[in-house]
Order: sequence, then structure tokens, then C-alpha cells
Amino acid sequence: MARDPIEQIDLHLLRIAFPSSPSLHLWVDPLRDACREFGIDTVREVASFLANIAVESRDLTRLEESFNYSPERLRALFGRHRISDEQCRRLGRRPGEKVVPIERQRQIANVLYGGKWGRENLGNVYPDDGWLFRGCGAKQLTGRANYEKCAKALGMKVEDLPAYMRTREGACRSAGWFWKSHNLDAKAATPGVRDDRIAINGGTNGLEVVEPRFNKLVKELLRRGC
Repeated sequence: MARDPIEQIDLHLLRIAFPSSPSLHLWVDPLRDACREFGIDTVREVASFLANIAVESRDLTRLEESFNYSPERLRALFGRHRISDEQCRRLGRRPGEKVVPIERQRQIANVLYGGKWGRENLGNVYPDDGWLFRGCGAKQLTGRANYEKCAKALGMKVEDLPAYMRTREGACRSAGWFWKSHNLDAKAATPGVRDDRIAINGGTNGLEVVEPRFNKLVKELLRRGC
């Protein structure tokens, strides 16, 4: 009888998925519980889920989006259709600064995730929504619309969700909710992880990391008899 992939989520497996993360033993139960709650329960689903949130959260070391970008990096990542050259220069990290001050990070978030693009793609309708509903949790859930749907599904008030997603339990459950609500089981059932990555990230950014980790995770789970 094949072993349950969820029960195989242990410290050794997490070291494959998140090689640079400290204190991985604290993540075993929250990840198992989230996979169980949201039906992430096949070899390919577990492997894709872990590999993708590894990239989204920088190996579970970043549960809140940072906007500590240089002007050049802002331009390269988001393009002129999202932020102008003038805004990049004015708001991005300046010579001698180690970190962009929080108030400027707030302005960057509201530029990137606000306006017409933010309304149409993220449901951000108020001036500070880009900052209030910035990426959070293991999936880096973003946007008022996603926050409201996730909060409802988890039985919470939307204003309580950001702090909850910064906990290990909340980080994993919100990622599990996103997986289930976007029918990622169907993506994981197809060959490769390119379509999984596009559904999760909106593009193929990070695929070069997700793909080899996914392959290693699948190999390890199959070796264990899953």
C-alpha cells in the first residue's frame, strides 16, 4: 500500500524544499495540517506546493513583502507601465541607504498595486490598499480581493488576516487556501510545473528554482513508496 504523501512531510523533506531556512522543525506540523485541510495530498501536489511556496517566501524566511528596491530593480521588476522612471528614482533605495524607509516602501506599494491596474487585478479600491494588502504569508497573498476571500474561507475578519498570515499556521493555511481556490490540483496533475507556476505567480518568474526542487521532492517521495 502506498504511503500518504502528507505524512511524509518531515524535516528531511523540508530540507529539500527549503534548504536555506532555519528552524524547519517548526514548520512540519503547520504544512502537514494545511495540506490535509485543503486536500493537497498527491505526490505531485505536495511537491509542487512546497517548491512553489519556497520561491514565493524565500524558503519560508519572508512572510511579508518588502519593497526595499533600488530604482534599477524597481524598473526591471515592474516596468514603466506600473511605475515611472521618476517614481523609481524618487522612491527607490538611495546611495548610502541600507533599507528604503517604511514610508517610502508604503508609497512604492501603493504605486505598484494601486490605480487602474490595482483595481482591475487585485481589487484594491482605496488609496492605501496597495500597502495594507501587500504580499503576505507563504504564498505572498496580495490584494484586497484575495484577502477578503481568504479571510471569509478561514472564518476571520479581513483586518485580522495580515497578522495571522505572518504566523506559521496562518502562512501555511493561506497558501493552502490559494492552492485550493485556484484549482491547482488540476495543474499539478499535468506534466511539469510550468503551468503550476504561471497559475501561482502570474508568470514563469522563479521557475528555474521551482522545477529542480519539484523534481527532487517527487524523487524523494517516490523513493519512500508514496
